[in-house]
Amino acid sequence: MLLEAGSEVAIEGLGVEGTVFGATVLTLILTFEDILLTIEPVRRGVPEIGVGNVIGSVLFSMTGNVGVLTLVATVTIAPSVLSFHLPAIILVTALAAYFMYGGELKRWHGFLLFGLYVAYWIIALTVFGGVPIGD
Repeated sequence: MLLEAGSEVAIEGLGVEGTVFGATVLTLILTFEDILLTIEPVRRGVPEIGVGNVIGSVLFSMTGNVGVLTLVATVTIAPSVLSFHLPAIILVTALAAYFMYGGELKRWHGFLLFGLYVAYWIIALTVFGGVPIGD
């Protein structure tokens, strides 16, 4: 309840579109633990668990979360989701899958994928979020 109330205040105060806030700021906050759960197995020498966590998280987000969301209410999809957010998800997920299909993930893959996420974040906030910039 606190997260929901705080999110509403942040969205109104910053003038950011709800979809943008959820896809960027809220996601970063909520996935911090998941990032640590992915990194730790890699650090301990069992990267397959980290990769499995990534795959499971993506699958659950696109099936479980969306499924539960639509069980609660009918959801109207904003035009920005169809024109920007969904294509971005499809493209970067396909790129990450292509890298995994090669059988070995390299450091440059990480730089590229993380850079694409940062670019997504910046574009989402500046184009769709109306980031307030002081005069």
